[in-house]
Amino acid sequence: MSTQTPEAVKETPTVATTPEAPQLWKPWPDLENLQSEWAETFNNFWSRAWPMPISQLRAAAAQHFQPALNLYTDKDSLVVEAALPGVDKKDVNIHATRDSLSISGEYRQEKKEEKDKYFHSEIRQGSFRRKLTLPAEVNPEKVEAKLKDGILKITLPLVDPGVQEGVKVSID
Repeated sequence: MSTQTPEAVKETPTVATTPEAPQLWKPWPDLENLQSEWAETFNNFWSRAWPMPISQLRAAAAQHFQPALNLYTDKDSLVVEAALPGVDKKDVNIHATRDSLSISGEYRQEKKEEKDKYFHSEIRQGSFRRKLTLPAEVNPEKVEAKLKDGILKITLPLVDPGVQEGVKVSID
């Protein structure tokens, strides 16, 4: 039960009778300020924690990368495909053992002319290296590799599981 007098009820403002409607909260300026503050916080943290500026870190990361790979079986072989667009076969090294494969090399970019003015450059250059532990034993002496249309295809013949190398041990 209400204890207000009829005069007090008349004086209580309501939304309909106030000359000015309540302001709605507009979150976008507050969210933009929050985002700016977080960005500044992270930039300050990294500038103290790491002596190299973020822009140089990004540039260094862009120069060192690992090419994308596919690894699958094909009849009696393992096949590795590596995406190496723009890489010449003379700039690629492959090393195979019975249980691992290593691919390394270098992306080279044409010499930039001094008259050219780049506004943005994402074409990678620099060295790369991938090392895989193979899911089965292969014969490293029979490995074949082909580079065509930017895809390096390496065929690694599987070792016959029925053939086991061993040494005869004599008993003294």
